[in-house]
Amino acid sequence: MAAKRKQTVGVIFGGRSVEHDVSIVTGHQIMQAFDPEYTEIVPIYIDREGRWFTGEPLLNLKNYTNEIPSLAGVLPIALSPSVQHHG
Repeated sequence: MAAKRKQTVGVIFGGRSVEHDVSIVTGHQIMQAFDPEYTEIVPIYIDREGRWFTGEPLLNLKNYTNEIPSLAGVLPIALSPSVQHHG
């Protein structure tokens, strides 16, 4: 039997709201609810200034400080609906 490909799920959290910190915790609870055997989680964090980031360090709740953009492995991103932009 062939191995089933993992489903990729992006979880968007954070943001410019006064509920920023609550969104971080809720986003992490959601990410932990998925079974890693069947799901690849892509964390998508929005900081208080509205900048978007992704990267493996964002999967660890202990990494959330004011220095997130400087963490090794955290990359700035922009999501585009265009098929001409990949990534």
